[in-house]
Amino acid sequence: MPQGSGRDIYRAAALKEPRLASRFVFTTGDGMSEETLRFVRETGSQMVAKPCTLGEIEAAIARATRG
Repeated sequence: MPQGSGRDIYRAAALKEPRLASRFVFTTGDGMSEETLRFVRETGSQMVAKPCTLGEIEAAIARATRG
């Protein structure tokens, strides 16, 4: 992303509005990286690995908005 990474955007949003932190859904083609997995686990956010289906994205959004 030209203005920052997903991590940068997550951190800025979480600082500004902490309740939004649990509603993030990350998509990544780097889902197998230990660094990426650790970050997502630490945030408690949803992650969908690419390639993915629309149904997988919809399910992740549903899980994120429930909590």
